[in-house]
Amino acid sequence: MTDQPTTSRTRRGTLLVAVACVVFLGLIVGLAVVANRALTPEPTQAERWRASFEDGIEYLIQTQQDDGSWRSEHYSVFNNDRVTLTALNLKTLTFARSELNMGGEALNTAIERAWASLTSDLAGRDPSELDLHYPAYSASLVVLALARTEDPALAPARESWLDLLRAHQHGAHNGFMLDDAAFGGWGNARTIPDASSTRPHEADISTTLFAVGALRLAGASHDDPAIQDALAFVERCRYKRGGFFFSPTTPVQNKAGATDRFASGRTYNPYGSPTADAIRCLLRCGVDLDDHRLTRAVTWLESADWSTNPGDFPSARETDRRSTFYYWAWSAAHATRALTDAAAPSVTMDTKLADLADQLVTLQRDDGSWANPAGGSMENDQLVATPLALGTLGVALR
Repeated sequence: MTDQPTTSRTRRGTLLVAVACVVFLGLIVGLAVVANRALTPEPTQAERWRASFEDGIEYLIQTQQDDGSWRSEHYSVFNNDRVTLTALNLKTLTFARSELNMGGEALNTAIERAWASLTSDLAGRDPSELDLHYPAYSASLVVLALARTEDPALAPARESWLDLLRAHQHGAHNGFMLDDAAFGGWGNARTIPDASSTRPHEADISTTLFAVGALRLAGASHDDPAIQDALAFVERCRYKRGGFFFSPTTPVQNKAGATDRFASGRTYNPYGSPTADAIRCLLRCGVDLDDHRLTRAVTWLESADWSTNPGDFPSARETDRRSTFYYWAWSAAHATRALTDAAAPSVTMDTKLADLADQLVTLQRDDGSWANPAGGSMENDQLVATPLALGTLGVALR
């Protein structure tokens, strides 16, 4: 009985010592963590972009189908037609390997499987046999992809797709005249344009950009008649004060709407993505760097807010603005790069591109993909938005 108080005090003393040890160890660990953080620098801007880019590439690898293609779960046009998304994502993966020196077995295997899928659809088949919802876009992407291979077995396929691409231009070969609004341009029609048709003729600057880029990469010079006809079309998409709009033939496709502010009649509000597209079109069509059409387009973009697709959008079309964010980012990035490659860099555009790349990093989803909450331009599909976002980051990294 007389030993109990002593035993109790001993136990309390032991407990206090144990608590003190735990607190001391916790303090040591906490100081170690703080010290480690102090010694480990925050990732640089370029490192954040690179990590985001690599996560996006991993997403594309993980979503590749067993047959090597990519197919949309949201839009049947990109499910039945496996060529378009496969060519787009193959282009993205090969850019990662060739331009940013990414490697690894997973990436190399994905590229090989994508090539196998694409070539199985192309070799020995006429493009008209395929169910292409956007034949001019698809032909452009296929030609761009085929330009990265020297496989002689694919030479006939390349020529067939080039023939299809040229056939879809609104030109003299299918009855169009210079004063026709669609003359020189490409559009989204599923059939080859025919001037005698009573159906509306659709041509736009985005499809025209892809077509011109594919033709130039395939070896067409800037004085090729098809390229010069395209330049005439690009001119028709020009707003008088510097920017460009999407189409002179299809009013509803001009997402920033129309304006009546000129005595010469109705035109359309310029906005960011077609203005960026126009810069590349003009350069690829061979205009001089001091050409007023080019310099005014650059000035227009330099003064714009790049955090969203810029332009004077009517309030009723704000959803259209938001729905084109990833295409806008992709086009703005490539316009910036094109100016640099042409030895006419814009410091202002370089700075705005860096801010845009930072914005994309914050918008990336946990699985490495991107998707637009506004679905009006199919960017709510991760297999559409993700390669566009990766193209933007890739240019910023380059």
